[in-house]
Amino acid sequence: MKNLRFWQKTYLLTLSLFLACLCGGIFALSVFSKSQSLSNEKIKDLTGHQMISAATAADMEAMNDDTDKNRFTRLFKAYAGSYGENGTSFEFRQGEDVLFSNLPKYGGEREELSLKDGEYNCVIRTVSGEKYLYIASRLPYGDKSYTFTSVYSLREHAEYWNGLVRVYIAACAAAACVMAVLLYIVLRKLSKPLEQLAHTAELFGKGDLSVRFFQKGNDEIGDLAESFNQMAQAIAGQMEDLRLAAEQKERLADNLSHEMRTPLTSIQGYAEYALLSDPGEEERAEILGYIMEESKRLQLISERLLQMAVLRQGEIDFSPVSLQEIVSHVFFALRGKADEKGVWLVSALEASCFVPGDRVLLEGLLMNLVDNAVKACKEEGTVECTITANDCKTVVAVRDTGRGMYADELQKLGEPFYRPDKARSRKEGGAGLGLALCFQIAALHGATLTFSSQETVGTTAFLTFTALQQLDKAADISED
Repeated sequence: MKNLRFWQKTYLLTLSLFLACLCGGIFALSVFSKSQSLSNEKIKDLTGHQMISAATAADMEAMNDDTDKNRFTRLFKAYAGSYGENGTSFEFRQGEDVLFSNLPKYGGEREELSLKDGEYNCVIRTVSGEKYLYIASRLPYGDKSYTFTSVYSLREHAEYWNGLVRVYIAACAAAACVMAVLLYIVLRKLSKPLEQLAHTAELFGKGDLSVRFFQKGNDEIGDLAESFNQMAQAIAGQMEDLRLAAEQKERLADNLSHEMRTPLTSIQGYAEYALLSDPGEEERAEILGYIMEESKRLQLISERLLQMAVLRQGEIDFSPVSLQEIVSHVFFALRGKADEKGVWLVSALEASCFVPGDRVLLEGLLMNLVDNAVKACKEEGTVECTITANDCKTVVAVRDTGRGMYADELQKLGEPFYRPDKARSRKEGGAGLGLALCFQIAALHGATLTFSSQETVGTTAFLTFTALQQLDKAADISED
């Protein structure tokens, strides 16, 4: 049965068990029926034997002559002629002498039955392939004792029993056929969903992650279908995450290679020029300045990548941090740069707004946001930072009046080495890693960083701390 399918194994085993029970039940019923039928036949024949023996005894008393055996013989012949039509045979014996016998011829020596007065003895014997019931009893008469034996043919009983056996066999065969057909239909219907589920799983295993299996009902197959769909959904989601992560890593490698190639090419070019030519002191200083600037850019990329690797570990110390103090410090640090570009820095801060976090990381996050806002503005532009807080959340908003961004640019913010304004960022030393760090810092603090922008109008960055997140962090701080 190794090569059979599950439903086929179930079909054969169930059908075999049913047939074994059916045949066993019919066999037991047939044995019981045969025993009851034979018992009834014995009772009927024994009743007939008693009637005949009683009538014979009465006739023998009426004859009142125990010397003329011929008279007894004629009497027994009369009984034999009267009951012989029903297939009944008799034997009358006085001791060892047989007075009358028309019994069927029995091959071999017959077993003599030891009898007492008033007793009956029954024996079934086979004569010439046919079964007979022998019933013997004593007939006391005077000081002598006679043995009366009547023999009844069991042919009708055998024919009835053979007919009953054929009926049982036919009923058993019919029940087996009906059961085989019904069981096949039921098991095929029950196994269909399992085959469909197996086919769905096969398609899923070949890479079609969109396939699902739907089965109505609250039975085990319905539960299995639901579990399969949940598993498929989870695997599809994980595969999608892995695909996006692989794409992101590929873009990161490409962008890193591109970002490092540019300053390395510049450094190599200026160094070769300095070696192969004989520049003057002023030109030599200019070459060294370019080499120093590109080296600082490589150093900045290295530091940012190292910061991102450290932040991915997620191990930072939390303490209550004043957002007002951080914003004030950031504005003070960037005031000179903003004045050089002619950009106004404006703040609207609510007093005593604290969140649990790392002051250095949060300061670096807001420094990046405000610095990017200043870079995005033209002369006479404005960068505004506001803090609003209520029972549900605390929001830090950084708005600028810069060039703004398109929707597709907003979706890519936070990807390493991505710069909406590549020319401006490269000119000012940007590597496209600042916003990636900002998103990681926000995630470590349980906050969300989102952007909204309109082209030629400006961009707004929202750093949102929810009350629940603040409570969780505060609880962690109090436990520490």
